[in-house]
Amino acid sequence: MTGCALWSFRVFLLGSCLTGAWLHQAVAAPPTVSNLSLRGLSLSQPTTIVIDGADLLPNPQLILPVKIVAQTVKPGATVNHVELDITLDPAGQPGIYLLRVASGKGVSTAMPIGIDKLPQAVFGPQIAALPVALHGNLAGPQVQKTAFTGKKGHIVTLDCEAQRIGSNLKPVVRLFNEKGAQLAWGAPKQALGGDARCQMELPADGVYSIEVHDQLYRAGGPAYFRLKVGAVQYANMAFPLGASLGAKTPLKFIDGNLTTGAELDASAATVPGERAAPLPAGDAFTGAAPRVIVSDFPELVETAAPAGQFQSLPKAPSAVSGILSAPGEEDKYLLEVTPGQNLRFDVLANRAGSPVDGLLSIQNEQGAQLAANDDRPTTCDPGLDFAVPANVNKLRIAFKDMQSRGGADSIYRIEITDLGRPDFELAITTDRLHLSAGAIQIIPVEIERRNYGGAIQLLVEGLPAEVKVENAVVAPGATLALLSLTAPAASNAAGVVKIVGKALESPTPL
Repeated sequence: MTGCALWSFRVFLLGSCLTGAWLHQAVAAPPTVSNLSLRGLSLSQPTTIVIDGADLLPNPQLILPVKIVAQTVKPGATVNHVELDITLDPAGQPGIYLLRVASGKGVSTAMPIGIDKLPQAVFGPQIAALPVALHGNLAGPQVQKTAFTGKKGHIVTLDCEAQRIGSNLKPVVRLFNEKGAQLAWGAPKQALGGDARCQMELPADGVYSIEVHDQLYRAGGPAYFRLKVGAVQYANMAFPLGASLGAKTPLKFIDGNLTTGAELDASAATVPGERAAPLPAGDAFTGAAPRVIVSDFPELVETAAPAGQFQSLPKAPSAVSGILSAPGEEDKYLLEVTPGQNLRFDVLANRAGSPVDGLLSIQNEQGAQLAANDDRPTTCDPGLDFAVPANVNKLRIAFKDMQSRGGADSIYRIEITDLGRPDFELAITTDRLHLSAGAIQIIPVEIERRNYGGAIQLLVEGLPAEVKVENAVVAPGATLALLSLTAPAASNAAGVVKIVGKALESPTPL
């Protein structure tokens, strides 16, 4: 798993990684950001972004996972106010990324920001040209309005990013014709992370108006938003939801308007975790790229079995992605097991944006139910732990929607893991590294071991070669490591770092 929150990540025997930011300069109070003029950047043209905050000098710069070709500080910068001209690599993939601001005093906390190929503009009463990304703010019951001139037959999408980029706004978007009649609207949707989207083929030439407001007309700050308007492309989900390390997996996009698929190439990957689905070439993709889980075990896709039979799944660990394509459909699989195994069944559906409210049933080979679950405390996705009874060598796995719904977007993934499988979990309680010139920084790494007592290699990628990394091997059985980074006497650099953990030995019991 890759992420920045608490630098926590799960490591299987093959390993795992996480990303964060680092700065090598003298360290004082790190910069803080109180406001960004734009909550998005363009891949197709330079963007000027205004940053307000504290301790923004000296040497202010942005840190992003997307390659920055050039960034220039405009004249008049102060410790509380900086304007930057940013040019991104046009080959970068659109999506929502974590942005940080670095100065000579450190690195700020991370902020989500949208990146695409759309022109960026401040929300105003009139839109000059489509497509465009408009940046605005709301307060309380306020309704923001704008308008554009449209042509009959043109398809226009309104996609409002708010929750996805860290705002408290729960947006509603509405499209009206010249007479004020509502033609389309979108409310907060789970598949969009609580944001709103609607799409409409314009019925006539004319001026169309757009409204943005909070769902309950009581937006609490910060209530910024980013509204994309025009013939934009989007996809909420990719299928299958899982792919295997070392493989190339064809994907199709679900719940969107992309007409072509893509191929997820994990043939050279060595670390499991989530990946952004690669997007087809295009100039107007909006939103975050759908996520795909890349695992170090077999990932199957639902196939039609002969009448009276069930699709076979290999022994755990394994996973299968499927679709409840018709109302009332129940998908069934046959899993090879070993008596006494402790298995964990985890369903991913609603959390991925699928409308499925699933019911998972574990049955014996004859179809008698042994265990079932319909949700867990924080999600309506089901899951359970199950001890395989004596003399049982095969289990049926049955999955359906609680309300007997189904359709092309009713996708799911069932992951089966063996709780006796060796693995371990690492946690680092910081999302930023501040390396003072000529100093040594110690990073405590906590290790939670499960059926693995061997040594662990910690690799720090993204640091310049002159930064010395020591104590990177975690001793067998150790539950705490002290990773040491030594900075050279003079340097001025910042960037994104990746820390990878890998097991060095064959499984050794604790």
